[in-house]
Amino acid sequence: MKKKEITVVNEVSNSIAQMGKRTREIEQKIFQLFAKKNGTMVNSGSSILLLEMNIVNLPKESEVITLALTSLLSFHY
Repeated sequence: MKKKEITVVNEVSNSIAQMGKRTREIEQKIFQLFAKKNGTMVNSGSSILLLEMNIVNLPKESEVITLALTSLLSFHY
């Protein structure tokens, strides 16, 4: 790693990464990269699956097809 990258990693690890300054900066860069107005960063694939299932609000016992290598957490629904 370059010195600048090490500095950023240390800065983030010494602070709260959730909804912190760096997270907002990365979100903005991703929004611009994909030409999107809004978005949300999550810490894992399981988190996005849970978030998505809450947003979609499917009826109980709906069938949801996911990747074979997902966390058991994603089968909460």
